[in-house]
Amino acid sequence: MNVTQWHFSATNDGVTIRTLTPQEVASWKVITQYQQVQENWVKTQEAKGVKDAAQTLKQVTAIMKESMKK
Repeated sequence: MNVTQWHFSATNDGVTIRTLTPQEVASWKVITQYQQVQENWVKTQEAKGVKDAAQTLKQVTAIMKESMKK
């Protein structure tokens, strides 16, 4: 199920969904510092000997971006 299908299904089930404005998304990025958290996760994984943690995160990010377009 892609995001559009999920949104339609959830709305039909009575769920109220509010989409963030571009300004709210920008604010969320700054407040959560999610990119720093991801960077720290990669460093931690690499310190544990996990190979390609950065590449894995990059691929997951690309998949998420693509799925949000649908």
